Amino acid sequence: MTRKIILLLFSIILLTSCSTENGLNPDQTVNDDIYQSGTKQSFLERQYVGDLTYAELDKLGDFGLGTFNLLDGEMACTDNHFMRIPVSGVLNEAAPSDETFFAVVKFFNADQQSEVLTDISIEELKNYLDGMISDTSKPVAIKVSGTFNAALTRSIHKQSEPYKSLEEIVANQVTFDLQNVEGTIVGYWFPKYTDGVNFPGYHFHFLSKDLKHGGHLLDCEIKEVTAEVDYCDKFILQ
Repeated sequence: MTRKIILLLFSIILLTSCSTENGLNPDQTVNDDIYQSGTKQSFLERQYVGDLTYAELDKLGDFGLGTFNLLDGEMACTDNHFMRIPVSGVLNEAAPSDETFFAVVKFFNADQQSEVLTDISIEELKNYLDGMISDTSKPVAIKVSGTFNAALTRSIHKQSEPYKSLEEIVANQVTFDLQNVEGTIVGYWFPKYTDGVNFPGYHFHFLSKDLKHGGHLLDCEIKEVTAEVDYCDKFILQ
């Protein structure tokens, strides 16, 4: 089955569950849509260059995760701060002209909020979220904010041609062992039927409250947090 047919089938499924649209509506600034640039399939096919700028992405959401062209740093966004987390560990805010080939964003408006969660692992957090998410027919945005005893994050090196596979790139990742940090897990959960369009299950990035630390979240020890979930009205895929 060709890539185009696979993506067409997923688009049809998504349309029945949360109204998929293609393209941008420049007049639609604050909404309850999840917008995604690029796909898992294109990611795995080593298409590491896109033409969506962060100036455009800024109009589509204030909460999200993704990367930059050529995988030049992980991206995490809370409260409209689109932060680049490079392998140096020195964070900087994305320039309007920076471009991405893969990102997921929305304007975060919580539909549910958890009780205060204390002294749990990342797996216990996922189990809690499994029970908290009441509608699993749609992608869901997840914000987990508070204090962490520890957070293990990673970034990956900027790529150049000939491009390596994602598996090869991750094998050479740079990790950051954060201790006693306050911050936010920026997360999305995607249903199994979206495989090929996105990565099914949970995808977490982390951003410290002072915007100095972060990355793709590999593991964490939670001290005290509150979890919020935000369901989408529409899933918009470019």
